[in-house]
Amino acid sequence: VIYKDLMGKALQEFKTAVSIYPYYPECYEQLGLAYFRLGNNDESLKNYEEAIKLNGGGATSYANQGIIYFNRGQYQKAMDLYKKAISLDPNYDDAYFNLGSVYGILGKYELAITNFKKCLEFKPDNAQAYYYIGITYKSLKNMEEAQKYLDKAYQLNPALKK
Repeated sequence: VIYKDLMGKALQEFKTAVSIYPYYPECYEQLGLAYFRLGNNDESLKNYEEAIKLNGGGATSYANQGIIYFNRGQYQKAMDLYKKAISLDPNYDDAYFNLGSVYGILGKYELAITNFKKCLEFKPDNAQAYYYIGITYKSLKNMEEAQKYLDKAYQLNPALKK
C-alpha cells in the first residue's frame, strides 16, 4: 500500500511538472515509469511516446516500451524497441538481456546467447544472464556449457537454484 501511495504522489508531482513545462521529455519518461510500476501500461506507453516525440527518446524510453510489448507477447515490436535502445546506448546491458530473452522465446538460441553474453560484458555479475545462458544451452542440448553457466548463476545468486 505504501508503494502505491508513493507512486501516486510521484505521478502527481510529474503531472504538475509537465503542466508547468510541457516540453520536459525526462519528466514524461518518469511518468511512463511510474505508470508502468503501477501496472497502467497504456498510460506508460503514452508518456514514453511523448518523451520520444519531444527529444527523439532516450534508450530507456525505448527499452521500457519493449518490456511492455514483450509482456503482451508482441515479440517483434519488443525486439525492434530493444534494438533501437541499443543503437542509442551500445552499453545498455538490460537492453541486451531483454533482446536475448526475445530471441530465446522465438527459438533463436544462438542469438539469445550472443545477447546474454553481450549483457555480461557490461554487467559481469548479472546472475540472471548466466542463468538464461545456461537454460538456452540446455535447449541446444549442450549440457556441459549449460552447467558451466548455471553454476556461475547459482554462485552469484543461490536463490536461482530453487
